[in-house]
Amino acid sequence: VLESKGYFASIAGWLDAAELAANCEIKAERARKNKIYLKAAGLAGENHNMDSQRAAAALFASIADWKDAAERKEKCENRLAELKEQKERERKNAIYEDASSKLGTRKSIYAVRDAVEKFASIPGWKNADEKLEQATQLLAEMEAKAEEERLKKEAQERERKERKDLVDGYKAKYPAVRRLEELN
Repeated sequence: VLESKGYFASIAGWLDAAELAANCEIKAERARKNKIYLKAAGLAGENHNMDSQRAAAALFASIADWKDAAERKEKCENRLAELKEQKERERKNAIYEDASSKLGTRKSIYAVRDAVEKFASIPGWKNADEKLEQATQLLAEMEAKAEEERLKKEAQERERKERKDLVDGYKAKYPAVRRLEELN
């Protein structure tokens, strides 16, 4: 069509060549917009992923005055917003499930600490706030117990070292004790 326009433009003064050149330009513009419209419509209907909806909306926006492109652009933007919301729900559900699993196993302080962090990252989601409170309380209990065990082990180690130092002192002071130990 554009080639024809060029031919008509080259003979602009002859009969209705100028009018035919203008018609060719109109038809070329219609063909261009139709091509964009069809591509955008294909993307909009294609598996409804975020990228295809975003691309379709941009194409429809580029021909907003053509057919129902403005309305189709709005539909794509609405679908894009729905897809974003769905993706966010899926993300929060995955975090919630992982945190719930870690809280449920109660295997280690690290797992419960991770659950606390994950529940804290999704406030207001399902009952994450309640689970955050439970996990925080459990973490405090586990940390207190771990500290208690650490202190107990330190005390046992100190006691063992003191006994060893005492025995070593006896061995140094009384050679007979050292000889008894060597015989055993």
